[in-house]
Amino acid sequence: MTTAGTGAMPAFSPHRVRRQVVRAWMAQEKFTPHATGAIVLGPPAVGKTRFVRHGGAGDWVDADWFFDGFLQLHPDGWDAQPHTVCERRDHYLECDNYLRAMRDNGLWVVTSLYWEVVPDAAVIPDVATHKARAAKRDDLAWPAVQAIRNGIYAHCRKHGVPIYSDMSELAVATHE
Repeated sequence: MTTAGTGAMPAFSPHRVRRQVVRAWMAQEKFTPHATGAIVLGPPAVGKTRFVRHGGAGDWVDADWFFDGFLQLHPDGWDAQPHTVCERRDHYLECDNYLRAMRDNGLWVVTSLYWEVVPDAAVIPDVATHKARAAKRDDLAWPAVQAIRNGIYAHCRKHGVPIYSDMSELAVATHE
C-alpha cells in the first residue's frame, strides 16, 4: 500500500517497522549487510547453526538467534506447546514477515521456520546422512524432522528453488 499518488510507503507500515527491528538487531550484533539478502531453508539437523558459527561466521546469520534470543517470538519449546491451527499459521506467517525484513536488510539467513515465504535456496542432505545427524540430538525425533524436511522439499520444488545437499555446497554456490 502506498501513499496516494506518490509511490512512497506510508509513514507507518508493519513491514517498515519489522525492517527497523531487524536493523536494531543488526546494529546490536554488529552484522554487516550484503548488497542482496537471502533466505535459506533447512530442516533441523542439517548443520545450520554449526555452519554459521564455524564456516559462515560474518556472512550468515541463524534466524534462531533473532527469533529466540532477540525477539522472543519463537523461543525454545514453542512447538511443544499447544496451539490452534490458526495460532500456528499466524505465528509462522509473522516469522515469514521477519525473514523478508532480514532479506530486505541484506542478511544471509538460515532457518527452518517458515510458512509460505519463498526462500532463495534450501539445504537438504541425503536421508541416511540426515537421519544420522538427527539421531545425535536428544531434542529431535526423526518423524518430526522428516515432516519438516518433506515440507521444505515440496515447497522448494513448487517454487523452483535450488536445493543443496549440505551447507558447504551452499557456501561454495554463494561465493561463485
